[in-house]
Amino acid sequence: MQIIGSDREFRRQADPAHDISRKFLRPAAKSSPGTGLPPEETGRGRIPQATPEKGNSVALSVSYGERYGWTVVQVAGEVDISGVAALRERLQRLVTDGCLRMVVDISRVDFCDSTGFAVLVATRRMLSSRDGQLRLVLPGPEVHTRKILQLFGIERIFDVHDSVDDALADLREPLLTADAAETAEVAEAVPRPREGTHAAAD
Repeated sequence: MQIIGSDREFRRQADPAHDISRKFLRPAAKSSPGTGLPPEETGRGRIPQATPEKGNSVALSVSYGERYGWTVVQVAGEVDISGVAALRERLQRLVTDGCLRMVVDISRVDFCDSTGFAVLVATRRMLSSRDGQLRLVLPGPEVHTRKILQLFGIERIFDVHDSVDDALADLREPLLTADAAETAEVAEAVPRPREGTHAAAD
């Protein structure tokens, strides 16, 4: 697989008081500040690992690659007003560059406010206008970030999944079937010794 690239946008100092969703919906205890993305299988290659810059306790990182012909975008960290512009720019650029079948994996996002949700909605509309598709991978059912997104109606608006494998399952199965059929054809093409014949003795 050819890796397309990797971007990071790190949180700037900002007063969160003006953000209603952050003020009222943010959990009392934060999740682990580590936001490095572990290597993820992406067809023929791996999405590169992204880690926060030294001196920044929380980072928004975006990594992307290709899997089964779909662009897989992995987002980690905090998607809030201080870093949402970088995510918006990256997703819009991917769409304008012709990536019209996209999986956005936000399962490692520690926090997402209304501005981040708006970016996802805008990306969906942008893809729909070009006959594209968007699938989302959400955090686990008990994760606070998912509960916030459920308040926004994310499961009603988007095609949501629990993992990248789940999101691309309908693409993986036909490929496995095709590979099995090709293997069977090769096996049938190999000549077999006739029954009752023996190799000539030296």
